[in-house]
Parts: sequence; structure tokens; C-alpha cells
Amino acid sequence: MIASLAICTASVAAAEEFTLEPTDFDGAFARVRDSATQGCWTNIGEATTYANDQMAIAGFEIVEARQKAEFVEAMIKDNTLIMTISVQARRLENGLCIGSIVTYMMGAVLSRKYPAWNYTTTIGQPMHWSVSSNDNLNHHVLDQIKRFVTGWVELHRTLVRLE
Repeated sequence: MIASLAICTASVAAAEEFTLEPTDFDGAFARVRDSATQGCWTNIGEATTYANDQMAIAGFEIVEARQKAEFVEAMIKDNTLIMTISVQARRLENGLCIGSIVTYMMGAVLSRKYPAWNYTTTIGQPMHWSVSSNDNLNHHVLDQIKRFVTGWVELHRTLVRLE
């Protein structure tokens, strides 16, 4: 028991605070993946602009969006964070729109063990939300964007990594 307490204490003592700030990235931009049908999501352009605005308010420098073929270069070479907003939805026979909204951030991660290797991956947890509406999902998408950006920034300001 004493040995395990000593190991735990040593691990805690060696803990190093690790945080991410919007300024740790040289740029950010939003992109959308639209899999909604039958008029269930109609404000795609507004959602993209709103996401970029929310990231700017949070402290990210917004850069020009890249084409999908250039995403890896943007993340690795240009240290850019990409926010993806993915909406899947359809209208039921009774007129109700049902679907899901997923938001996540993608960026580059450098390996300490293999410095020549660069990875592009989701940074932080994606946010999934199942939604329905008699009209469309437009306001739900905007609400999730704001919650996601605010939550992502706050969470990553308080990360801790154990050594």
C-alpha cells in the first residue's frame, strides 16, 4: 500500500499543465458537410459565417478556407485548425425534420517520439446532438456552433497532462 501511494504521489508531483489557446494556432476556418435533405437545413452559408465569427470572438485568427484536398497541408504546414459542422437530416412523412449535428476540430499533432511524423486528427471531443423540428434545424445548428466553440476553448484552457 505504501509503494502504490508513493507511485501515485510521484505521478501527481510530475504533472505538467498543458493547455491550448486559440493563439497556439496560426489560423482557423469552418467547413460544412451537408447531408440534410428536404429543406431540413437551409442556412449553410450563415452557419459557416457564424462559426468563423464565433471562433474569431474566442480568439482564433480566421483564415481563408481551403479546399478539401489542401486540408492536410493547411493543418501541418500552416498550423491551421479546421472546425467541421456536419448535419445529417431528413423529413418524415408527418413533416418533422429529424437528424443529427456533429461538430469537431481537426488539427496537426507532432510526435515527440517520431519528430519527422506529423498526424492530423480530431483535437478534443466531437459534439454530437440529435435534434428534431417541425420547421428546419437552422437554429439548432447555430446554437450548437456557439456551445461547441465556447466549450472547446474553455476545456482546452484547463487540460492537464501527466508525465
